[in-house]
Amino acid sequence: MSLIIFFLLFFLLLAVYLPISTLFHELGHVLFGRIAGLAPYRVHIGAGKDLFVFELLKIRFIMKRKFWGGGLTFLRFRNFEHFRIKLFFYSLGGPISDLLIIGVALVLFRFEWLRGFLFVVFIVQLMSFMLNMIPMNVTRDGTVYPRDGKKMLMALFTNYEKDLKDAQRELLQMLKRYGVEDNSFLNNDLSAFATYNEGAVALHEGDFESAIATYENLMRHDELSKAEKVYILEILTSSVIYQGRKEYMDKAEEWSKHALALLPESPTIVGTRAAILIERGDYAGGIKMLLPLTEEGNEKTDRVISACYIAKAYFHLGNEEEMDKWLSRVKSIGDSDWADAIVKRIEIELNHEMAGRRLSYLEERHCARTD
Repeated sequence: MSLIIFFLLFFLLLAVYLPISTLFHELGHVLFGRIAGLAPYRVHIGAGKDLFVFELLKIRFIMKRKFWGGGLTFLRFRNFEHFRIKLFFYSLGGPISDLLIIGVALVLFRFEWLRGFLFVVFIVQLMSFMLNMIPMNVTRDGTVYPRDGKKMLMALFTNYEKDLKDAQRELLQMLKRYGVEDNSFLNNDLSAFATYNEGAVALHEGDFESAIATYENLMRHDELSKAEKVYILEILTSSVIYQGRKEYMDKAEEWSKHALALLPESPTIVGTRAAILIERGDYAGGIKMLLPLTEEGNEKTDRVISACYIAKAYFHLGNEEEMDKWLSRVKSIGDSDWADAIVKRIEIELNHEMAGRRLSYLEERHCARTD
């Protein structure tokens, strides 16, 4: 066999086996997690956009387009009893799976007709084991995750109870935006908090259907406070706005009405409701609700988003002069990390629609001259 053919076959087998190798590794985490009493619920194979989804062992497996991008297993837990030991055992599952497959490959290596494939298996699983045991972080789709070696060290030395309290403290600060002071988030119920995090992961990954199902399930929690209900409704509604997910606009209509009924005095909730009205074509109604939010004294984020949506409303009302005025107002207020994504999306939409409007005008003039 020539060297060129050897390398061609090697890289072909490598491309075929890489996602299989990642699946075996993640199944190790799934198995060890379940043995430890944890609950794996979601597995990613690769990185980037979703290629296809399947369910196995009541777990959602998502194959990504960049299948060489490693894997991730997400899990939920309900209490901190022996949590460090459980997390260490769960983290060990992937590397143990690598070693078991390496052992099987070495045993089967005596079959000459399998040696080409087994050589690829051996190399891939050995690299997987070695890389995952390095105690370092890896960035996948813009998010930093610890490798298995680092997760094992974290399991030994991290105070997860303190981390949870810190996370809850940050969320309580978020609730203050709605003018409500709560002393705990989700009544310190770890099960409810795990469900909340599951929804957050789904949103981050762009899996809106799973996020909706998770958060709507959380809304049925008996001890949810008014502020917590509003916060969850706001997460869902604002996600539709931020991402421009028009297919969920009917749902957003229900969520924003519900949130406004619960907390009509909150400027943020009023602004979100007005944005949905404008997205659905009630431009005058949306402008009326947003105008007070653009005044000094309101939060910068609320002012920026309100001005941006007023500009969008005036464009659809055919008043480009007012649109330009409000877009200038957006720039004069200044940048806001929370609002930047919405501002950019609306500016792109307006530029696209203005270009289409002008093209239609030119076509009409051309047809008139032809006639």
